Amino acid sequence: MPNQASSDSLFISNTAEESNGDDINLADIVVSADTSALKKDNAPKLRVEPSHARRGKAYTVNGKRYVPFASLKEFSQTGVASWYGPGFHGKRTANGETFNQHALTAAHKELPLNSVVRVTRVSTGKSIVVRINDRGPFHSNRVIDLSYGAAKQLGIVHRGSEKVKIELISKKNSPPTL
Repeated sequence: MPNQASSDSLFISNTAEESNGDDINLADIVVSADTSALKKDNAPKLRVEPSHARRGKAYTVNGKRYVPFASLKEFSQTGVASWYGPGFHGKRTANGETFNQHALTAAHKELPLNSVVRVTRVSTGKSIVVRINDRGPFHSNRVIDLSYGAAKQLGIVHRGSEKVKIELISKKNSPPTL
């Protein structure tokens, strides 16, 4: 049964009850950016990499407790996206990777790490596919923090933030196509 939560819009359908374990069923598809594809006149190229499958433990930031979803069948959320990059480039992300500001990745407070989502800029309809590898944003009015590279692809770097729709990409046997 779908759960409704705050934000502009949020739809979640659980496939299993929440558990304290680290097992998730969304990490069969893991996508990251080939940074050479970010050169002028090249479209982003995605490649499949081994999974860092783990749900992640509950955590507290600024006195607020967050519990990542254990397993999802569907997820859709509309709200404000922001971006981050230079100050975090080369530092560790929540899933243990080294943050690459040019990769097509993002931070989300509750989606399982390594989830693959489509982010669509509401005002233009332009969309990209990113992988969740970090936690955040921890500003009450934002739902996702895109890497600099992802924000650049969506055209929101100069604006700083923009209304977007986030959709979980269904688990498939092959990587998602753009």
